[in-house]
Amino acid sequence: LNALGTRAYVASRGTNSIWVIDTVRNAVLAEVPAGLEPLGAALNPAGTHLYFTNKNSLSVLDVATNKLAKSIFVGNDPYGVAVNTTGTRVYVAASGSNQIAVVDPTGPTILKVIATGSGSGPIGVALDHPRNRLYVANSANGMVTVIDTDTNAIVKNIPAGAGINGVAVNSTGTRVYAADGAGRVA
Repeated sequence: LNALGTRAYVASRGTNSIWVIDTVRNAVLAEVPAGLEPLGAALNPAGTHLYFTNKNSLSVLDVATNKLAKSIFVGNDPYGVAVNTTGTRVYVAASGSNQIAVVDPTGPTILKVIATGSGSGPIGVALDHPRNRLYVANSANGMVTVIDTDTNAIVKNIPAGAGINGVAVNSTGTRVYAADGAGRVA
């Protein structure tokens, strides 16, 4: 779910679509075909493009027209998506490839692939904008990988427990939360 003003964009894996919802009227405005199994989604800061993952790609939706603009292969089984505050970088967790793809959305072009480790299974991603850090929830190995977004280098891995799939950072960057499918938070 990603909200912009009075609209929310929801990636629906079950219907292979992006749902555009009017949050004031609680009404579906559009159901946009999104390829196989769309999952993660994030709006750019300007609110003009929605970046979402599907089976093996990152796709770009022009929100003014609800038309698919572009797609790029980012690795096997991509899940989470995060966009930096300037809209110049999109970070995609590719679980099946054990990597994070750093994408320049204007192409889109992959600028860097960051390996998160064999068997890590990255799923969730969250940006800490004040500290220029990307936090990655690795479901398979239970680690949160911390990446410096200035250098695209792994800073450290933090044990968080088996099966984690979601990660969030507070607005000041002082706390990072990881959650698993059983409702536990680390």
